[in-house]
Amino acid sequence: MAEAGERPTRREERVLRGTVAEIRPTIAWVLGQLPPCDAPMLDVGLTEALTNAVAHGVNGLDGSERDADYRGWLDRLAEAPGRDAGLRVTLTLEASALEVRLRWKGTPYAPPSLMPAGPEAVRGRGSTLIASAFEEVEVDGDGLGLRLRTPVGQ
Repeated sequence: MAEAGERPTRREERVLRGTVAEIRPTIAWVLGQLPPCDAPMLDVGLTEALTNAVAHGVNGLDGSERDADYRGWLDRLAEAPGRDAGLRVTLTLEASALEVRLRWKGTPYAPPSLMPAGPEAVRGRGSTLIASAFEEVEVDGDGLGLRLRTPVGQ
């Protein structure tokens, strides 16, 4: 039970097809639940996590294809149809923490590393952005989901 003046725990869920067009509205929905001071870094981390889920998880686009033909890869991502109910986004907002769970049907995807990418790395910076925005980042054991958690309103 929430103490006086505290937000009660709230849980909401959205089911997306898993298209690029759904990324910004979903981020706006999550950030709209938070105090403004928490939004900027979480915007970056959520953008990266959702983009990875849509690109790699739901639509199975390979990062090595991106390296070989970035413009073509972006075009394929923008045109990717997603899958019905391909991406489930669950938001749990507690008095002092936000948890976002992403769960998709499709291709297992595990970020290459949650360690900072060196300057010579071709990929892997997105995982660093996600880890910078969220205190806890866990990949589901089957590679079909992420759990992101961080303190808010402090």
